[in-house]
Amino acid sequence: MSENSTLSPAVRAAWEQALAWWGVQVHEPVLVPGEGGAVGSFAWFSVDGTQVSVDTAMLVAAHMEKHLPAVFAHEVGHHVVSPATRLTSLKILHQMTRALALAGVDFPARHAPLLSNLWNDLLVNARLDQVQRAATGESGMTPIGAALAEHPATVRGSRIMWVYLRTYEHLWALPAGTLASAAPPAPPATSSRPERDTSPTQVPERYRDAEAAYQAARAEAQRLHQQLAEASMPRPTYDAARLAHVVRAFAWDPVSGAMAAGMILAPYMREDATPQDGDASGMGCAETAEAPTVQELGAVLADRRLWEEPPDVQEADARAHGIDPGQAEKTHPGGGQALGMAHTLALYSTLPPDAVMSAWYRTQARTSVRPWRTVRGTAPGADLVGPLELWDAGDDLADIDWPGTFHASPVVVPGVTTRRRSTLEDEPVVHEGAITLDLYVDSSGSMRHPQSGSPAVLAGAILCQSILAGGGKVRVTSFSGPGQVAGTADFSRKEAEVWQGLLHFFGGGTSFPLDLYERRYAGMREPREGEARHVVVLSDDGLSSMFGAGNARYESVAARVRTVLTTGTLMVCLPYATTTRPTERDGYRYLYLDSMDDAPAACARLAEVLRG
Repeated sequence: MSENSTLSPAVRAAWEQALAWWGVQVHEPVLVPGEGGAVGSFAWFSVDGTQVSVDTAMLVAAHMEKHLPAVFAHEVGHHVVSPATRLTSLKILHQMTRALALAGVDFPARHAPLLSNLWNDLLVNARLDQVQRAATGESGMTPIGAALAEHPATVRGSRIMWVYLRTYEHLWALPAGTLASAAPPAPPATSSRPERDTSPTQVPERYRDAEAAYQAARAEAQRLHQQLAEASMPRPTYDAARLAHVVRAFAWDPVSGAMAAGMILAPYMREDATPQDGDASGMGCAETAEAPTVQELGAVLADRRLWEEPPDVQEADARAHGIDPGQAEKTHPGGGQALGMAHTLALYSTLPPDAVMSAWYRTQARTSVRPWRTVRGTAPGADLVGPLELWDAGDDLADIDWPGTFHASPVVVPGVTTRRRSTLEDEPVVHEGAITLDLYVDSSGSMRHPQSGSPAVLAGAILCQSILAGGGKVRVTSFSGPGQVAGTADFSRKEAEVWQGLLHFFGGGTSFPLDLYERRYAGMREPREGEARHVVVLSDDGLSSMFGAGNARYESVAARVRTVLTTGTLMVCLPYATTTRPTERDGYRYLYLDSMDDAPAACARLAEVLRG
């Protein structure tokens, strides 16, 4: 083999063979002896530049130099099958992070690259095996599988590596034991906590009946917990068969399949410490790519496949063990459809946190956005002409359209050949930009921080995007204790300014900024026809401070401001409310929530109501 960047005849022949199998043309490979150790493989690909790189020295050490056409074909397959594009690669990584988070794996963003690598390799090798069998009548992937079987992780008894190799045996129709050992490695031992001494002699006599009842309930809870643990315990033989099915089912949709595959593989990351910190450690090939940009993050999160309900792998396992699936669902730590804010920030840690949060909230809010516009009908005008129609005796003589009449016939016969021009009613005119939203978001310490997935911020995002989508303007104010006010200085259509206000968090007390509220609306007239001014306040408090509680000087401010508004809505969380559910206070409408988690849905309904 050539040990430089110039391809020798043998290497070029292997490369051309690989391209012929796939029927594509990509950049020539780069031979980089000695660089594979840093990447963790003897071959890797770059999604950014569609470039294949091979460490020839490591390839020889792995005794794979005779199988160079298959090695090249595998790397080219990543550009043909999966991930194929940079965005798809990012989406697969996102899906694997979701799966790891749902499985309760610590630091899922750190482990996601390994699962992404395994999933991409499975898809490529399954398709390449079909391509090679069609072209040559035999598979060229078995030597690569044999090399993986000699991987140190396999030798040390990695259960995830065993599942990976057993899956290839299913996909390539190989006898069990060809690549993986006949039986899977044993699961790691788990330590149990010592039981509390509850012998009768240790419990006073008057408490022994209660203690016996408690111990019986505790034993039943432990039994159920053990059943659920067994139901969710990875079962390598079964999981390998399921994973092979997922590879076949999602051969043409790597992004959706990544979630299904991740739900199977993620539990092994809880128990298997062999692949340290998500390092691929040579398990398959590797992928190199630059960190995502803000624009790419938006494109990734916009894919609805990343928000779909994950397949409930545990439900099938629970049914097999005779356990109520409803109880099995409780073993999912976290649950939910979207990757949580904390994990999203960790996955995209190279980007500014505010950019990640705004993209996350914007995507979450998208399905609830309802553009707000004002609609006003206009009277029909004589200049809006319609089609010709019959002029009959008794109609106004001035209505005859003589050109139309003579076009119908040179002989004028009243009521037969005479024509008149009709008029049409004008269509209602949509006036955009006549709506303003003045939004006040409580960012006191009792509210959830935006970095923790704040329902108040999500609710505010729904309202703001509804206004902006309709051509209106928004002003966002984040408030907490006295003097703690931030946000947009005036009404704006610039999303960056709006998000700056939504994502600001103080974490102090709760005091509505009445002095600012007064200055903003001082001397303002009532809205003209076609204008709409809405004030919405999101808080978990009863907002008594908004009506001057503890500050008598400003007690009439809210009432005076309300006279120049179209609507005023106060959305508060009932458990935290410090007032006694006033239905109307100075013209403001109260919307009570059982929990601030209900705020997004409530704001979506509010958007519908105010939209008209």
